[in-house]
Amino acid sequence: MVRGFVAGTLATSWAWMVFVTSLIRTYPVTMGEWGESFTREVLTSREFGWPFLDDVPMEKRNIDHVAVSPRAVLAMETKFVGAGRQWATDRYREVAMDGARSSARSVRSILLSQGFKDVPVEAVLMIWGPGAGQLENDWAVLDGVHVVRGLAAADEWRRHCNDGDISAARAKELHGILRSHQAMRDAHAGAKTRPAHASAGCSRPGPPRSRES
Repeated sequence: MVRGFVAGTLATSWAWMVFVTSLIRTYPVTMGEWGESFTREVLTSREFGWPFLDDVPMEKRNIDHVAVSPRAVLAMETKFVGAGRQWATDRYREVAMDGARSSARSVRSILLSQGFKDVPVEAVLMIWGPGAGQLENDWAVLDGVHVVRGLAAADEWRRHCNDGDISAARAKELHGILRSHQAMRDAHAGAKTRPAHASAGCSRPGPPRSRES
């Protein structure tokens, strides 16, 4: 009985250790996916109504979301700040801010390459999670980046971004340019991986995710 009890305890402890290790390893990815899904839900709500794209591919990374508001084309990155961390003092804060600014530069380059020289492009960082802390008015433009605290700021920030000169027709045109870029990049990536997919008997990824108003 003692041997059985010890063996059972060791097996349970080992299984628990494997579970905890797996949870720790996948936690950042899971939280990141949650944050992106929260931002997507905000953008798909009827109140927003902006055309947008998810996962816009660049050379070595993806931009989480690109939305076209009346104010500007918005290059949006999402961060989930867990419990025990505070956004104001988070060690990854500047990296996230730089990433948002880099995404805006990338979107601006895409539009410039298509002859759109005067379209404003702005960087956005959507912050989710218990560590987001309290921003002034729940959102602010800090060092050229719209830092927006999730749902708490969504309505006020939306009203700010709805104040602009980009018409619905122009927004649809800009969305089409960005969607074409996304499709081209996806096709290029698919061409690179096609032999591996073919040998493994896998199908190619589905069409890019987007929403037109």
